Amino acid sequence: MLSYKKDIISKKKYESISKHLLEIKKLFMDGLIQMKRVNNTYYKICDIDVIMNMYDKVTKTNTRNKYKIEKFNNFYSINIVKIKDILSSKKYIPIRYNIFLIREHKV
Repeated sequence: MLSYKKDIISKKKYESISKHLLEIKKLFMDGLIQMKRVNNTYYKICDIDVIMNMYDKVTKTNTRNKYKIEKFNNFYSINIVKIKDILSSKKYIPIRYNIFLIREHKV
């Protein structure tokens, strides 16, 4: 059984969420918000310029091993073309995430 304070907080959250959903529904019905489906995004990703931009963004933010990046940059154009070929032939298979538990030590 929830305490009285938690019940009040959850009701407030529910009311605010439902209020926002009603506002969004009203905007959608009035035609101010339009939902569009984007097709053929896979082939847009296979563009070399897009691959180069993604590589530059990822290396700027997620660089732990500088040696691997230098090694990749030595054959930059060849590696980018290989990535493009793998993507365009649809041979890329994403790797499963490694899920692990972090437990606190007993004191």
